[in-house]
Amino acid sequence: MVGPSDHPTEGDPDRGTGRTRWWRMPGKVLPPTQELQTLREQGLTCEQIADEVARKYHVRVTGTAISMALLRAGYPAKTPRYAAEIPWRVRPEHNNDHDVYMLRVAARVKHGKRVSAEERRMLDAWRRQLDDQQAVVHYHRDHGFMWVPRRPGVDTGLIREPQRAERSTETAAAP
Repeated sequence: MVGPSDHPTEGDPDRGTGRTRWWRMPGKVLPPTQELQTLREQGLTCEQIADEVARKYHVRVTGTAISMALLRAGYPAKTPRYAAEIPWRVRPEHNNDHDVYMLRVAARVKHGKRVSAEERRMLDAWRRQLDDQQAVVHYHRDHGFMWVPRRPGVDTGLIREPQRAERSTETAAAP
């Protein structure tokens, strides 16, 4: 869209001269929202979709732009939390740790979502390591993710089963 700027900005060389500036808005750089939604349904995050758009179309966009495009089109853009598989409020500095990533991949598999062959290979290797060490994943908000010994009869999945009190303490203490 092309149109005059009625309100010149601070530092505008034409400010106060009576001249009108014309601005050109950038053209649409995102692929169709259906393509974005397909990538989202495959389990990609908005950042991963932005990387895919950059690779495929040679246009750099942000994850926020992807999220906003999906929201405007009526698609839920928020990544599922998988609260049963990741019962803790994870601090931002721990959000990209390998263990939480693997827990999310395991949750996607459990819920019938798509995972890539590489993610499946990584998940299988990670699970084997946990089994070999008789360990489960535990989270502490100050120290992050760690492996702890599996408690027979209690920790039957991939995580240290939090006691009800631990669960509420971790949640209450989260920012």
